[in-house]
Amino acid sequence: MDKRKQPIYAAGYTGILYSEIYNKKILYKLILIGSLKPEEDEKEFAIEYGFNFFKEKYPEIIKNALKSENIPEDYTEFLGLFAKRRNFITSGNNYDIERAMSTFLKELADGKYGKVVYDYPEDYDVLK
Repeated sequence: MDKRKQPIYAAGYTGILYSEIYNKKILYKLILIGSLKPEEDEKEFAIEYGFNFFKEKYPEIIKNALKSENIPEDYTEFLGLFAKRRNFITSGNNYDIERAMSTFLKELADGKYGKVVYDYPEDYDVLK
């Protein structure tokens, strides 16, 4: 059976969460908290979603990751600055954006930047 189609059992969760998730917002949140390993094409989208979310709700995460008071305009600039700050350089003397994405996701999931609440009541029409 394909690993992405097997059920995921989460501690404290009363149901079964299937890894074939059609709601991209939920998928990206699960990647950001480290519950799902991203497919190659999902990693960058999860970072983009996370960057925009943090920019609005938790700007300190971006500042702490970059060790700077300035917040970049978009996630691509953030990744470049993150790679530069960590000295992630490829053999072609370019910034290693792939390594920057993987490192940021790992540190985020490990709680290096503090606790994050990804779900707010205003995000759900059912609660309005």
